[in-house]
Amino acid sequence: MPLPENSNHLIETNPDRVEVNFTKYDTLKFRSKNISYSTLIGKITAKHHFDKINIVHSSWQKTEASQVDFNNSDIKDCAINDSLFEACQFNDAAHINNYISQTKFFGCTFNQTSITDSEFRNCQFDNCDFTDVIISSSRFTDCYFAQCITSNKIIESSLLFDCVFEKTTIQPETITENFGLSKDALIDSQIRFKDRDGSLKTVRSPEFYAKDIFANLTPIESFLFHYFQNPPILLEGSEDIDKTFDFGTWLELSKNPNRFRMLIERYHEFIMHEYDYDRAPFWMILKFHKMTGELSQSIDPDKLEVYRSILGVHMSLSRMVEVFLELTECLMRKYIDEDEINLLVVGPIEETYYLDNLSPVFEGRNLRIKRIVKHNSPNELLIGWEHVRDLLPLITLFLATRVKLGIQKQLMMIT
Repeated sequence: MPLPENSNHLIETNPDRVEVNFTKYDTLKFRSKNISYSTLIGKITAKHHFDKINIVHSSWQKTEASQVDFNNSDIKDCAINDSLFEACQFNDAAHINNYISQTKFFGCTFNQTSITDSEFRNCQFDNCDFTDVIISSSRFTDCYFAQCITSNKIIESSLLFDCVFEKTTIQPETITENFGLSKDALIDSQIRFKDRDGSLKTVRSPEFYAKDIFANLTPIESFLFHYFQNPPILLEGSEDIDKTFDFGTWLELSKNPNRFRMLIERYHEFIMHEYDYDRAPFWMILKFHKMTGELSQSIDPDKLEVYRSILGVHMSLSRMVEVFLELTECLMRKYIDEDEINLLVVGPIEETYYLDNLSPVFEGRNLRIKRIVKHNSPNELLIGWEHVRDLLPLITLFLATRVKLGIQKQLMMIT
């Protein structure tokens, strides 16, 4: 509800369910403990006082704040969109469950502030001070950190998609405790770590110090480190990825319900994001689906939070696996009256190469290589069979190694 002009007292004493255009008020000093269910717009200045105020269930739209003291003011369940904060102080506060998009922070301080369960999209942090800050259980997409001051790992248990850290020091834990960070995201940035003698050191490239910095990692942490070094491993495959789907690892993790829930849900979000952007093949979804199915049969339902997390992830994956199985069946029907399939492959023209590398497909089945036709790249590999059922492993393998675009193309071809 918009307020009439010169209504300072009403806003200061009862800022509930109102639209506040700060540009209209030279000064405001909130006496209430809460600003709730309100819309904050306009230009906020140092003459607008927010000392120890809780801002909850409110939206900031195209807000511009300069040199504003938000210290000891908690921000919860808010949406901040297309806004600008310059030289503002957000110290000694809790920011919880907020959605921030298209927003810039220049020269702001967040000292000893906790930021949790929030999402940041297309946000910029330039020359900000994150001393003694921990951001956890959050999601960053297309965000930019430039010349920021840090004293610890900054972010944990979060997702970092297509973000950049320029001239901003991170720590090894920033890499191994978050999903999605790669070395390409670091521009003239350093990694700070504690050496064996207890002194703090910084390096620009973690590969040279991997044994010292990234020792004794869990399977998930090891995967995140190797992903950081080489994101294409999702398409190439690696033992580090395989180990993340180890049933025993997750069963052990379930002894700590909070950490288990965080890890399995974040890993699920990470895989789905990479698959959506054609950076992960479908076999990762199949392996995750199989592992969560096994877990759902082994976890005591009395561990309610763990059980719910497993079932939530498994059901989400099941919907995709159902489409995959339907597509597999359709392709099998397509070849029911055929006796050969033509595949485009990158590799040599020697039959033994394909028989060795695709041995699980050929062993125990009446599949045979009819011929290999040499081209510049790729080559043609013609495989024949006596009964179409022998084709099933090959079709499954072909589809499992496709990214989302490849799966969609196959779906369009059969519809």
